[in-house]
Amino acid sequence: MFYFLYELWPNDGYLNIFRYLTFRAAMGAITAFLFSVIAGKYIIGFLKSKNIKEQAEKKDSAKLAEMHASKSSTPTMGGVIILIGFALSALLWGNLSNSMLWIILFGTIALGALGAVDDWMKLTILKSPGMSAKMKMLILLMVGLCVFLAYAYTQPNTSTAASKIITFDFSFLYSGLINNHTTVVQFPFNKEWIIDIGWFYLPFFIMTLVGASNAVNLTDGLDGLATGCMIFVTLTYLIIVYLCGHKEFAQYLNIMHIVNAGELTVLCAIIMGSCLGFLWYNSFPAQVFMGDTGSLALGGFIGMVALFSKHEIILILAGGIFVVEALSVIIQVSVFKRTQKRVFKCAPLHHHFQFLGMPETKIVARFWIVGIVFALLALATIKIR
Repeated sequence: MFYFLYELWPNDGYLNIFRYLTFRAAMGAITAFLFSVIAGKYIIGFLKSKNIKEQAEKKDSAKLAEMHASKSSTPTMGGVIILIGFALSALLWGNLSNSMLWIILFGTIALGALGAVDDWMKLTILKSPGMSAKMKMLILLMVGLCVFLAYAYTQPNTSTAASKIITFDFSFLYSGLINNHTTVVQFPFNKEWIIDIGWFYLPFFIMTLVGASNAVNLTDGLDGLATGCMIFVTLTYLIIVYLCGHKEFAQYLNIMHIVNAGELTVLCAIIMGSCLGFLWYNSFPAQVFMGDTGSLALGGFIGMVALFSKHEIILILAGGIFVVEALSVIIQVSVFKRTQKRVFKCAPLHHHFQFLGMPETKIVARFWIVGIVFALLALATIKIR
């Protein structure tokens, strides 16, 4: 909205400040933080009044349920706090003529709504496990498809500093319908590793979006763990989208210049502010949990930012904690099905350390430290081309 004021009166010296990404990003983060902190107090009270609280007895492990018994009175579905701060601040400080903003805004809210329905079913219906895994996955795939189509048909031409784009001729699949490098994948470490995979980008896009959502969802198991890690990943992508959205910086660093991607800087800052506001209540001992409402939305957000900035592969490194948590579950389930033996005492990985007797606060702090290291390594790859 404030950017719109600048567009109405571009010659007004006082309003000129609203066109700067750095100013709007900083103010968006502060605004989102304040919205989240203020809204959090009332939302937590509402959740308590409706008895929307964590149910330790529904955990898969009896020992884990016993360890988390003290959390059974803590409200959940607190992801609503993050979404309120994000949506309101994005509308205030974002450039509302930017299509990326609207796609990410609606995609994030849609995933949050899916998580909210799942949370509500688990917490209000007696002995309900929530939405079935097949139904949840189907809706996730549908959201991913809608986001892809909106992105593919609204993006302007993308330029690249690479001398050559490796192209596989998949035109028979899409008849030239998408011709603006939407389907390009950029790999780190070499400026020449840019491949146009055509419509094969569709399953890759959806897999990235769905995978990111589920990875954050699996990480959300200890007070402040997923929220803190999300802040570090988002800060990493805030820097990345600012660089790839700036033509001169992109050329200097030999990365693709993504037209209009600079606006994602504002959204990343806003999500950081919202997460900080939520962490105000979610830090140990947590007054509220985000639930699937928050974890699916946050994972989807960072997945969309990675895809839109053409730094999808870097997400594996930047979100290393989320990746490791997801892999621990995949390994645990796969090995147990074949051998009836467990690799970890409990999965996801943070529960393994709980079973070893490590205090929750120490686990969270160490995971945050490792998350920062992953973020720094991801940023280092930008210069290694």
